[in-house]
Amino acid sequence: MAALFSVQGGAQRARRSIASARKSCYNHSEKAGAAEVMKLTGYMAEMRKLVGHRTIIQCAGSVICVDEQGRILLGRRSDNHKWGYSGGAVEIDERVEDCAKRELYEEMGLFAEELEFFLVNSGPEAHYIYPNGDEVSNFEIVYLCRKWSGAPKSNDGEMEELRFFACDEIDLSEISPPIRSVVKAYIAQATR
Repeated sequence: MAALFSVQGGAQRARRSIASARKSCYNHSEKAGAAEVMKLTGYMAEMRKLVGHRTIIQCAGSVICVDEQGRILLGRRSDNHKWGYSGGAVEIDERVEDCAKRELYEEMGLFAEELEFFLVNSGPEAHYIYPNGDEVSNFEIVYLCRKWSGAPKSNDGEMEELRFFACDEIDLSEISPPIRSVVKAYIAQATR
């Protein structure tokens, strides 16, 4: 049975979490002749200073937004140019659902009103090496969100483009590798 998290002040908590974001640093990678810059903040930035590109276990909170027609909101990532839902690393002492809400606002400009637990993404299929060489073994808690406010827009530059996709419009080969199994699971559930 899916757990439902109501937002009792969720928008305010997300705003406070965003406002209290830790200092940031930048990772640079060369791809197709142009330098790409991806911002790391807080805990992950501190860990990268210590371990460089070596594998880090990354605990993440993520959100798949579903509209009234059952379409999901995906963004084309600016690092690997593949499609993905919003999500990112949990900060020290941050609740996973607060992380998921914060990431949804930062990456897609939406405030989650309710989150429904979907699944945990982990294991070899969630292991990933970013274009800049940073390596992670993801442990990702994924939520579905059917109630949100705001208009889709990228606030932090991590997404080049945002759009809603019907399940039959999704090409899994165009989904970011560490989350393909999650999108595949959503499609299987939605088309039953």
